[in-house]
Amino acid sequence: MLNKLTTDVEDVMYCIIEDTIHIIAHLNLLRKYKVDHTTPPL
Repeated sequence: MLNKLTTDVEDVMYCIIEDTIHIIAHLNLLRKYKVDHTTPPL
């Protein structure tokens, strides 16, 4: 999640792209291993 304070446009774009890639990778791993992260563990 973006939580850095900056006024530099390049830094903001880098942070957004970095976070987006991280989220996509996380979702792909959830799909690959068929994990439902919304259900509490038994």
